[in-house]
Order: sequence, then structure tokens, then C-alpha cells
Amino acid sequence: MIHIRLAQPTDAAAVLALARPFATSFVIEEQAFHQAFAALLASPQAHLAVAETAQQLVGYVLGFEHY
Repeated sequence: MIHIRLAQPTDAAAVLALARPFATSFVIEEQAFHQAFAALLASPQAHLAVAETAQQLVGYVLGFEHY
């Protein structure tokens, strides 16, 4: 069963692993990714959720509130 939950700081490495294949026109800088990930989690306008099954992340979704 897939469980959806809000992302946590400890999810950064797994989300990075999921995101890497989508970065086809640039190289993801790991330090920059971790800084951006922390900023997203701290932002009240950003909503990052992860999908996990058997304690392994299998997906994520990122949305933003716009007014």
C-alpha cells in the first residue's frame, strides 16, 4: 500500500534520487539541492509530499500557493 505524507528533512536524499533522472539539461548540485529542499520545507507557500511503500520513497509532489 502506498502512503502519502508531508516530506521531512530526512527525505532529502531519497527525493534527490527520484529527481535526478528528470534533470536532463543540467547537473543537480547536491549542496544546492539540500539547501533548496530545506527552504521548501520551511516555506509556508510550498507543499511537498512524498509517497512511500515498504518504507521506501517511490514518488513526490511539489505545489505552491499563489495569490
